[in-house]
Amino acid sequence: MKGLHELLQYRNCYRYSKRCEHLHFIPAENEEQAIELYSRIIQNCAFTGTEQWALEIALDCIREMTVEDLVYIAEHKDIEEYHLNYGLYVRNTYIHPSRFHFYSCPDKMSTLVKQFIIGIICPEHNPFKEEE
Repeated sequence: MKGLHELLQYRNCYRYSKRCEHLHFIPAENEEQAIELYSRIIQNCAFTGTEQWALEIALDCIREMTVEDLVYIAEHKDIEEYHLNYGLYVRNTYIHPSRFHFYSCPDKMSTLVKQFIIGIICPEHNPFKEEE
């Protein structure tokens, strides 16, 4: 899905609230385009609630990365090489503290987040498809 990769250009417009446990849009010059793109992706993809939650977490993780981090991941196409314990970071920061979202396995949830991160940064490795 081309749209997932497009989210990268608006990475500073998305912030996941750990208190409210959902995505907020940060006021910016291109905020409307960021909201429109995110809304289109959510509408055109058959994401489950868990997948949408994973996407929101992935966007926040990407927002916090430096340009060097993004380049490294794009070149290696693997988050584990970027940071061996990144899945543990995702689980401890977003998944385990959740009061509103339910997940069957924290490892699977953090893997889903990592798949979204790779799909956004490396469009050729995107496992998610947009419905036509």
